[in-house]
Amino acid sequence: MLQDRYGNDLTTASPAARDAYLAGVDSLMAATPGMDTEFQTAVTADEGFALGHISLARAKQLLGRGHEAKVPLARAKELASGATPREQSQIAIFE
Repeated sequence: MLQDRYGNDLTTASPAARDAYLAGVDSLMAATPGMDTEFQTAVTADEGFALGHISLARAKQLLGRGHEAKVPLARAKELASGATPREQSQIAIFE
């Protein structure tokens, strides 16, 4: 299991998914363009990465495209049982 830069476990074995997720978080925190693209790259690299899906849903919501958040939200919820407790809490917060 890979970790983020703070030592939190991520339920992905894909370095590409992890790196894109971290780039998406950086973009989100800096309010720069591209967060949705990075999170999409993360879930493309690992379709089973629940945190990537919920992050993509949140990015869509923040960009005023809430109607596009439904699919990644639903997928994150489907994957939640296999996620870490921290990732599960991220999914629960969105709801």
